Amino acid sequence: MLMKPAVPCTTRSPTWHSRGSLANLVRHADERNPNRGQGGAALVEADARARIGHRDERDWPGLAAALLMNCPIWTEDNDLFGTGVPTWSTTTVEIYLKGH
Repeated sequence: MLMKPAVPCTTRSPTWHSRGSLANLVRHADERNPNRGQGGAALVEADARARIGHRDERDWPGLAAALLMNCPIWTEDNDLFGTGVPTWSTTTVEIYLKGH
């Protein structure tokens, strides 16, 4: 059963032109989050890179942002499946939205 989150949160899978922006988002969000402590962005980046492993390493910023914000990823990219973060495809988002 899918439950609608209290605060809508979805990280779109990055495209080539937005990866730098997501990396900056991860670092900026970490700086503004007092609960993460020192070096949190580096830890999230390292965790995201480890989870992606041999797949497309350039996808780490989107995964790190999802980990940092505790939200799913909307993607058609199979490289992010199996990383421990829920992923939604456009088809599954459409099915979910039609039911609510």
